[in-house]
Amino acid sequence: MNVAVVGASSSGLYTSILLKRKHPDWGVFVFDRNTRPGRKLCATGNGHCNVLNRDLSANYFNNVPFMETMVEKYPYSRLEETLHSWGILTFSMGSLVYPLTYSATAYTTFLYNYAMSLGVVFQFSENVDSYEADKQITLYTETGKRKFDKVIFATGGKSQKSLGSDGSMFDVFEQHGYHTTSLFPGLCPIKVSERVKPLSGLRHKAKVSAYANGNLIYEETGEVLFKADGLSGIAIFNAQRVISRLSGAPKVTIFLDLFPDYSVADLNKLFEIARKANPGMFLDAIMEKPWKQYLFGSFEIVDESELSSLAKRLKNLSFHYAGSYGFEFSQVTLGGVPLSDLDEHFAGKKEKNVIFVGETLDIDGKCGGYNLSWCLMSALQVVEGL
Repeated sequence: MNVAVVGASSSGLYTSILLKRKHPDWGVFVFDRNTRPGRKLCATGNGHCNVLNRDLSANYFNNVPFMETMVEKYPYSRLEETLHSWGILTFSMGSLVYPLTYSATAYTTFLYNYAMSLGVVFQFSENVDSYEADKQITLYTETGKRKFDKVIFATGGKSQKSLGSDGSMFDVFEQHGYHTTSLFPGLCPIKVSERVKPLSGLRHKAKVSAYANGNLIYEETGEVLFKADGLSGIAIFNAQRVISRLSGAPKVTIFLDLFPDYSVADLNKLFEIARKANPGMFLDAIMEKPWKQYLFGSFEIVDESELSSLAKRLKNLSFHYAGSYGFEFSQVTLGGVPLSDLDEHFAGKKEKNVIFVGETLDIDGKCGGYNLSWCLMSALQVVEGL
């Protein structure tokens, strides 16, 4: 049995390893257009590779009913056990799980070398641009054509084209009758209508609350990064993922509470203490200069009512959503090959020897190791059926 895995992505590496461990006598061949494996994987987790999350819940993914069955079948303990069985050691920061090397590059290199030690054959700089499905699968590349008994597409989505993921295979899948759902950039910065350029580069812990037509749709506390035309940071990424799935064109407003650990009354008391200690400079102990200019201009705190107004404003800054950044700035792609076109092991219902895995499928999760968890879960599910 010869199997082709198209894409040396995280899901492609996981699948090839699982295949060779289960079927040592099978030929497993990985094709990738890049010159090396896992380029996108090497960039994950700010270069540290957040591989799993101990708090694995279906609620952190789209298609919750389906993911409930997957999480029950492949809980965190099963995923951790799988990595440990390959010799991968991990450690945790809260619920976030990282390889012991704390290096995405080292993690990717380990997976690649381990796959090769099992007998997986890699073919780099080899772009698969189409295929034919009959009794065997014929893959067409720039250098010719190759026949396999099965093909597993681990080509990812459209996010981060510079790292080799451009979504071009979705057009091919459409030609074969897979009704790909609409694709959107996910887990990326957002643009806002307000002029936030003066705050560009600043970071601040904040409670992020997103409202659509006045209804709360997402809330999370985390660090927010201000860009020249918008907002970034993990909490913003997760809110953007929810906003992008809204139907119609609702009015979306993002509220930031810059001091989520304090009530307005408590914050006001702190400001009073600071002002009494140093009336001329107490704002400098509360916020950086760009904040003062953005919020107040030349405004100076004179009386208690103005001080109270300051506390209220810092806990309720509003920004109006004006769009998301594009695929090049997104961590994942929302949408993909729908599960309705596939069987329980992600093989095509009409093409039983054509299989899909990882981000190619219409499943995505929030930030925090959930998408890499899905890559491993889907690889386990695929290989179970082979």
